[in-house]
Amino acid sequence: MNGQSEPSFTRDSTAVSIPRPSLGVLAIAIEAGDGPYLWCDPLTGLVAYPSFAEHLTDCLPILAPLGVHLAIGDVDDLKQYVSERRAEDRAYFGHLAGNECMQMIGQITRQWAERTTASWPFSLCGTFGGDEVIVAAAGVDYAVFVDSVRCLVDDIGAKAPRTCSFAAGTLIPTVISQACRTTAYREFVARVDLALFERKAEIRAANVSPRGDFEDIGPVVAVAGDPRPGPELVRGI
Repeated sequence: MNGQSEPSFTRDSTAVSIPRPSLGVLAIAIEAGDGPYLWCDPLTGLVAYPSFAEHLTDCLPILAPLGVHLAIGDVDDLKQYVSERRAEDRAYFGHLAGNECMQMIGQITRQWAERTTASWPFSLCGTFGGDEVIVAAAGVDYAVFVDSVRCLVDDIGAKAPRTCSFAAGTLIPTVISQACRTTAYREFVARVDLALFERKAEIRAANVSPRGDFEDIGPVVAVAGDPRPGPELVRGI
């Protein structure tokens, strides 16, 4: 996006909490001087790509036996909003209106996380760098997660210039080996992402614009085949 500065590092607990396997349990962290550095998107303040993907991928073998929840949001008709703002005010050249919108949505998401996810054993709020918001969590009931993300949808709809539609799913409690963690992560994210954009396409096919819609796909099975011959590396619990 136009006008972005260089990404910064974050240990901001509103954006992420880290599992600490050395304790034998999942603990809410980030404590001073503890936990990995993660790239922070300078516009939204959320964990940026590739840090989001790398961190969640690395954590999957630890988190998967508990069940991991994922919600992916896509801002509704952001391109249209940018065009409208440019037409109204020439000062909103380039993608300035989009940047302004995403900055606000990032702030809303971080405030929501501070209120909502502080007690969750693991949470991660990020973006892939476009007009997305991604929330991952573990150690909390999936129904609680879904209700909480619905509250985020409502917050964005009430406070931002554009709504954000989400899809959510939960990884069935699973044992995932280190060798399969990348494939499992990609499969999980792809399933939720596909559900989101299929839902938005269905809405548009009915000549309606998506406006903060929510698609719950429920349980997802991680498909993580090891390309090398050997024993089965992923199994349901």
